[in-house]
Amino acid sequence: MNNQTLFDPLLNSLQTSFFARTNPNVNAVISTATSPYATTLFPAISIGPNLAEKVDALATIKTTYTLAVGQTARGEISAKGDHDFYKVSLVAGQTYTFAEIGTGVSSLKDPFLAIVNASGKRVASNDDGGPGSSALLTYKPTASGTYFIDAGAFNNGSTGQYGVSVTAGTKASFDIEMAAGALDSYTSWGSLTSASAVNVTYSFRSSAPTTYAPPTNFSPLSSEEITAVKAILKLWSDVAQVTFTQVVDTTINGITEYSNNGTMAISNYSANDGAGAFAYYPGSTAASSSAGDLWLNLAGGVSTSGVTPGTYPFFAIMHEAGHALGLAHPGDYNAGVGVSITYANSAQFVQDTEMYSVMSYFGGSYTGGTPGGFATAYTPMLLDIYEIQQMYGANTATRATNTTYGFNATSDAQTSFSMTTAVIPQFCIWDGGGVDTLDCSGYSAAQNISLIAGTFSSVDGGTNNVSIALNCAVENAIGGSGNDSIVANASVNQLTGGAGTDIFKYFSAADSGLLALDRILDFAAGDKLDLSVLDANTATTANDVFKFIGGNQFSGVAGELRFDALSGQVQANMDANVNVDFAVAVNLIGGASLADTSFVL
Repeated sequence: MNNQTLFDPLLNSLQTSFFARTNPNVNAVISTATSPYATTLFPAISIGPNLAEKVDALATIKTTYTLAVGQTARGEISAKGDHDFYKVSLVAGQTYTFAEIGTGVSSLKDPFLAIVNASGKRVASNDDGGPGSSALLTYKPTASGTYFIDAGAFNNGSTGQYGVSVTAGTKASFDIEMAAGALDSYTSWGSLTSASAVNVTYSFRSSAPTTYAPPTNFSPLSSEEITAVKAILKLWSDVAQVTFTQVVDTTINGITEYSNNGTMAISNYSANDGAGAFAYYPGSTAASSSAGDLWLNLAGGVSTSGVTPGTYPFFAIMHEAGHALGLAHPGDYNAGVGVSITYANSAQFVQDTEMYSVMSYFGGSYTGGTPGGFATAYTPMLLDIYEIQQMYGANTATRATNTTYGFNATSDAQTSFSMTTAVIPQFCIWDGGGVDTLDCSGYSAAQNISLIAGTFSSVDGGTNNVSIALNCAVENAIGGSGNDSIVANASVNQLTGGAGTDIFKYFSAADSGLLALDRILDFAAGDKLDLSVLDANTATTANDVFKFIGGNQFSGVAGELRFDALSGQVQANMDANVNVDFAVAVNLIGGASLADTSFVL
């Protein structure tokens, strides 16, 4: 696929589209992020690959790398002609989906994927079956046993980093960096070989262009649309090093906001073409070029008023601004009038929903998200932020002081990150620094709150509706009046459960200790500390269970858990000595005390 799609409409219906996504054979501008958390948390996505190729994998069935069904791996085709083999066990009669997609700064441009049996015979292969130029195939073995994934490049013609996955069933499942790689259109306002900060001019058109054929019935944006566009461009510049500079030279109806001289020119039109809006990918920065231009269809669902977060007009502009910056749809949607696009038939991997990306055509309900409808996201989502930062670099100056998200939001987080009891929120947090708080104190429904970057929280009766971007730290969490679950992260956390019976969870012993001590501020009777994922004895291969010994001192037996009343700390020893390997300060309130029943072990 070597021709470049120039524009991309967003439909106001999930059933039709005019957009054909293709990928020029140029270098993607993405890099990888890794996480210490191997566990998949609330949603069905892994934060990072389960396996990383540290030593070049053999290009034969004698490979030492093994991938289990349901896992992903990251590798590199280090030289033209290189192939990486991964061993996998398959069951006869079961359908599996295999995928290979370019990831990272030095992305593999045109993956080629094959399945090889135990005799070394190729039994299936694919070139461009996945999103863009990625490879994807389904295979049903006739015999159970050992097979091999052969990851390479088409015609052995390119090198670069890739991700592979094997999934039971007919739809692939990706980790975050693989799924984000599907958004790469191979276009950018900056470098195509490294993340680079850019300054892009934009303008609100005062008249229809004469240098290319515009859609019908041009009209300039209303003042409310202009306000919304500025807020949306700020959402994108908040997460990436993209500076938007407005060009103004014309007054219309007393509003001095217009010009035809911006690189990204934004206009209304009106046509019964099935589209809600469309945009052109990056290209020439000349104002006469269509590159980067956005067109909003007043006959297709966009309106001149009521353009607020959570509405279709707001979402449509946010989606098209993503295209104007170089993001593609997560899949090869390509339809015309009367052609159906559905999640079942058109989404090429599980995570192609709005829960993960505003570039998707499919509501979050397909991946268990609530609100699960279309066009409900307030901000760019998890995959969008990850990918746009690989293209332009992360904006670490955004909300770099102490920020509260949710209830009692600080002024810099009130527009798109505030919570009310009237509407279930849907947003992804990016934060540049400071000591930050996710405050869900105003809700009475039971909530699952996760502070781990790359995971989701379920708040206000929603499911997987609030996430934290990769490489972002939110330190503190406040629950509501229901029975909440709060997951700590590797930062120094202060956790408040609020009323109700709450559970405080840890997924790594490294997340709290004597030198970086977390604090649970309101441990009441009935609350629990969940350490069930932690291995109580690091000397064994099993996931051993802690034994609570009350206030007694450690005896030198691994797996002991105690409460030190003097310091107010729950302390754990995980090897055969008397050292504290894990600790968290617990403030007991309302006459609460700690016993075996205070823990999930």
